[in-house]
Amino acid sequence: KTWKPSSAASIAAAAVWLASLWRHAEAGRMVTLGRKLSPTTNAAFEYWPERMWVSVPVVLGAAFAFQMLYKLVPFGSRLLLREEYAALDKQQKIDWDVRVVALVHAIMAIMLAYYVQLVEPAMRSGLYAYSVQAAQVVSVSAGYFLWDLFVTLRHLKLYGFGILGHAFFCFSLYASSSVVPFALRHAVQFLMFELSTPFVHFNWFLQRLGLGKSPLIKAND
Repeated sequence: KTWKPSSAASIAAAAVWLASLWRHAEAGRMVTLGRKLSPTTNAAFEYWPERMWVSVPVVLGAAFAFQMLYKLVPFGSRLLLREEYAALDKQQKIDWDVRVVALVHAIMAIMLAYYVQLVEPAMRSGLYAYSVQAAQVVSVSAGYFLWDLFVTLRHLKLYGFGILGHAFFCFSLYASSSVVPFALRHAVQFLMFELSTPFVHFNWFLQRLGLGKSPLIKAND
């Protein structure tokens, strides 16, 4: 992982998003207390507690799955790339393992986000549109960033506060948008920013494999 301007932009965008979510969550609280707002807002917030049962198990299950993958990466790396993996120092091995998990998440997120935007009519509706499929897609990414948050905290000296802030805000954004019915469609679209992630990680892997001057690096750049 590398701190870069896009990380700062992601944090800024997530902060604005969370501020909007807070405002709409307050509207939802008023609906729960029986105060009538617009018909759209009342309908959107009427079932939000039930939506937690859709999202929370997926978030926790995804975080557990990514942790299991993280534990398996060293075994697979030693099996497939024995000499290259052994040549890495301790911190590089940690970063290698984390990047493999990040790469898997990025590919999953891109495919799921693209699919749900194609097939789900709610993805072409308004700000309060909700669908179980879309909520589960962003919940998978919320689970990944929950895992990422704890890994970054554990290795804070390696990753720093910039990556920690990125993990926290992304987790908060995806977890809240899967429950609070506001801009779920945009949360799915936001996942398409992961399109650049595989190229970043492929570049790093090629460098560590001694292929820094290969045509693959130039093609990846």
